Amino acid sequence: MTEKRLRVGIIGAGIWSTIVHIPNFRQTEKADVVAICRRNKDKLAMIQEKCQIPKAYTDWRGMLEQAALDAVVVSTPHDLHAAPTVAALKRGLHVLVEKPMALRSEDAQAMIAGAAEAERVLMVGYNARFQAGWRTTRQLLQEDVIGQIRQVTLQASSHRRW
Repeated sequence: MTEKRLRVGIIGAGIWSTIVHIPNFRQTEKADVVAICRRNKDKLAMIQEKCQIPKAYTDWRGMLEQAALDAVVVSTPHDLHAAPTVAALKRGLHVLVEKPMALRSEDAQAMIAGAAEAERVLMVGYNARFQAGWRTTRQLLQEDVIGQIRQVTLQASSHRRW
């Protein structure tokens, strides 16, 4: 018996989706990214071609209505997370929403309520906590090796191009 592959759509197909989400879904061999959405038509066409995604939409509402999906990734600008997340949950889809979950507590509560009502998974993409450096830092803090932290300044950057 073959296992059904998860059909995933990405709302907000930007650089993070192209270098992280799409390759990671493919690597699992349990999911297919079947649709992407981005407002800019030219960039959408480029991503669709380079990543070989079957369907592309400039409006997430159209993608939710037309594409056969099991789950979506919401990777839009932070202030635009709530509406597509709630709409996807109402359609019975599982949702991975990028951090921060929402900018207003009311939006976060609506998202949580939508997941509970739909009985679907709502997950926030806080992936950095699983990276080795952060796990080691946590362990050193728990073992009181570092001592009390009074301030942390962090700068992270990376070169992300095709």
